[in-house]
This record gives sequence, structure tokens and C-alpha cells, in this order.
Amino acid sequence: MPTVRALAVELSVNPNTVIKAYNELERDGVLNTEQGTGTFVATPPPAPMPEALRKEKLESLCLEFLAHVSKHGFTHREILRTLDALAERK
Repeated sequence: MPTVRALAVELSVNPNTVIKAYNELERDGVLNTEQGTGTFVATPPPAPMPEALRKEKLESLCLEFLAHVSKHGFTHREILRTLDALAERK
């Protein structure tokens, strides 16, 4: 997306108007602003998967994850505790 200043000049509007519009579009999930990089159109969320496919995908990802962490000797308790802590932070 154009910078706030560039879009304000192009549309002959106050930059505050563009800032408000960008902020509202970001709140609605239409835009993503990355400090120092710019403003981009947000990628659409993935299409919902059927429940059976979701469960299969989650199990596949979990098995892959468990295979990796087991190679490093992490215990079931350590893994669960870390996942819980990370989920709380997010």
C-alpha cells in the first residue's frame, strides 16, 4: 500500500484521514502494518477444513513435532508444560 503521505497527496486529503482509514482497515484484518517495512494487504485466512480433515492434520503435525522433540530427549511433562506456557503468552 502507498505510504500515508503519498496516499494523502494523491487523494488530496489530510494525512490524518488516511491514518484513520489504515487503522480501521488493520483492525478489521484487511491490512497489516509492519514497522519500518510498510502496509500490506492481509492474506486471507485459510478456508475452513472439514472436522475429520482438521483432526487428521493436527495429529500429523503433532506426530511430526513429537518425533523431533523425542530425538532431543524431552519428556512428555516438559513438552506439555512448555506448550501451556507458550499458549498463555500468545
